[in-house]
Amino acid sequence: TSLSTSTSTAIQAAKTHYYSVNDNGTQQGNYDNNGATGVNAIAAGTNASASGASSVAVGDGASASSNGAVAIGQNASATGGKAVSIGSANTASGDGAVAIGDPNVATGTGAVALGANNTATGTGAIAIGNANTATGDGSLALGNTSTAAAAGSLAFGANAVAKNVNDVALGTNSVTGNANPTSSATIGGVTYFFAGSTPTSVVSVGAPGAERQITNVAAGQISATSTDAINGSQLNATNQALNSLSTSTASNISSLSTGIGSLSTGLSTTNSNVASLSTGVTNITNTLTQLSTTINNNTTRAANSSGIAADMNGTGSD
Repeated sequence: TSLSTSTSTAIQAAKTHYYSVNDNGTQQGNYDNNGATGVNAIAAGTNASASGASSVAVGDGASASSNGAVAIGQNASATGGKAVSIGSANTASGDGAVAIGDPNVATGTGAVALGANNTATGTGAIAIGNANTATGDGSLALGNTSTAAAAGSLAFGANAVAKNVNDVALGTNSVTGNANPTSSATIGGVTYFFAGSTPTSVVSVGAPGAERQITNVAAGQISATSTDAINGSQLNATNQALNSLSTSTASNISSLSTGIGSLSTGLSTTNSNVASLSTGVTNITNTLTQLSTTINNNTTRAANSSGIAADMNGTGSD
């Protein structure tokens, strides 16, 4: 009896403690501790499978199938080399991919999906929050139901959408569109050419009907080659210069108008003088005509009275 008690105590002490798996009375996979098939792999839980070398699978249906992969949680799957899947039904299928939450999908080398229902597809793609989608290499979607739909695109905020390669959508409901190249503009018949005329992508801080102001913008450089943003104070300086030019132009036009008025008055005076001179010349002409007539009359009378032709200058003949 003493030996039996001693043996029973020894057996009890040799058992694994503080570790238990409840299969609800139904024998399932890994019952015989055969879920870890990879070298140095660990499989813990019903239906857990660790087939990659040094892989770890913990939880009901957890699967780590690549070398160094880690899958923790119900139906968590880590199929990429050294991929990490933690939570319920998360999938990390790219090398070094990370999926944490419930459930997320990280597909692509170094892809990261954190939160709930996020999808990161592409090398280095990142989706964080709830129901975000990052599609394309280096894309990033952060918030709630945001979408970075192309390589290098960034979407920050609820429902933000960055549609094209390298686009950036900032803020709730912000949406990017196609880039619109603008090389020149014609003002007052003069064509001006612009720097930065071939945009490669778009940054949006709103959407049609939901625009936002951009505030606290530092003054940008102003030159023929500058592509800096211009703030309100710089535009105000332009307005002041235009107002000054307008005032100066109005003053010059007023002076010119006064000068033209003076010239008109001078011309009117000249016209009056010319008219007076013309009248004087006419009077002189009339006087000369009258004098000529008188002389002719006197000559005729002298001839008739003596019967001798006489010259009014004092010479004559008989």
